[in-house]
Amino acid sequence: MFDLANQSFTLLINTLLFSLFLKEVIVGGHQDGDLAWSLMGSVSLAIVALTAPIIGALADVYAAKKRILITTGICCAVLTACLAFLPASASVGIRTALTVAVLVYVPANICFNVGENILASFLPEISRRETMGRISAIGWTMGYVGALILLVSVVIASLIFGLDGPKDFRPILFFAGAWFALMMTPTALFLPEKKQRAKNAGQVSVVKEAVRCTVKTVREVSSFRDLSGLLIAFLVYAMGMQVVIFFAGVIAQDDFGFDTLKILVFSAVVTLAAGAGAISTSFIQDRIGHKTTLTAFLVIWTVTCLGLTLITHLRSISANPESFPV
Repeated sequence: MFDLANQSFTLLINTLLFSLFLKEVIVGGHQDGDLAWSLMGSVSLAIVALTAPIIGALADVYAAKKRILITTGICCAVLTACLAFLPASASVGIRTALTVAVLVYVPANICFNVGENILASFLPEISRRETMGRISAIGWTMGYVGALILLVSVVIASLIFGLDGPKDFRPILFFAGAWFALMMTPTALFLPEKKQRAKNAGQVSVVKEAVRCTVKTVREVSSFRDLSGLLIAFLVYAMGMQVVIFFAGVIAQDDFGFDTLKILVFSAVVTLAAGAGAISTSFIQDRIGHKTTLTAFLVIWTVTCLGLTLITHLRSISANPESFPV
């Protein structure tokens, strides 16, 4: 249910709408809008990376995973709703509008990603080793179910209320925050915290414990070649994935000429395909192996990105044939 809940942030805010809202409303179409968006995303993710060992140690020592998960979820939901009330550059100027946007969005994205980290740590507690892939896939499937419901709801609202372009996104941004808060309620009520508080919790410095664990991991990482390879591969994979996620809305609008409704409909089609993929993966991943499954989907991902690049290039040639002499 938490996967279903936080889809409102990862889909409506990070992937589709807020980048366009920032570019058109917050900075008023200024040419540095994409730069501002990339900096906001990268700075918030850098803070998450730097604080993750401390938060992880805090969760382990004090058995506080659930408290951290719910706290960050509530904070992200509230801050997401606050995005709807950000001032436009036309009323307060670009600098002021952008400053307020940074002060609201960056903490929201930090809370979202900290919650994602903590959420993943529950997987060994709620599944057996032989069903871990299936349970994980079910979680992703729930995320896509949430995404589809969100997209259908937003499309219907756009048609009924005539929402046309980024200037009309404010109600959707508020809805994203309300959805997150409401849908995470079952997690807050029913998810158990199985780990017990450490006996020396009151005597342990969380910062020192985090530093100690991080240093120990770095020293011993050479003894775990599989883990080292996985982390390096995930670093490369995550870079490509985050770029597509954060700039999907901008790419769809600027490079493919989609208006808001087309972006939402296209995203709904993609979500259906992704949901089908997640469901099918739940049946095959534990049978054929995680590495084989991951490799197959990475090949598909690479081919798809190359295909989108080719389509964009062909559109540029069609729009400006004089710029591409044969």
